[in-house]
Amino acid sequence: MLQMFKTMQNIDRERKLQTNRPLSLLLEAKATVQKYRFGATYRGQSCDRKRCGVGVFSWPSGETYVGEFSDNRRSGLGWHVDGYL
Repeated sequence: MLQMFKTMQNIDRERKLQTNRPLSLLLEAKATVQKYRFGATYRGQSCDRKRCGVGVFSWPSGETYVGEFSDNRRSGLGWHVDGYL
């Protein structure tokens, strides 16, 4: 969880450099948890039951995307990490 928070801080820092405005981070907004039939999980902001804002999407394989979403898709700044270390 601490690593996810540090990653969110990096997104926030980069966004400030681009737009001079901070992102609404998960800690400042109400985070939702969505679980999918195929085993994936989304934790983050949502708009009308769609992924939007900042969130973390995890696949059963261990792959994870941490970053921005718009209209249920990855959009903007973010990192996709595979499940292997």
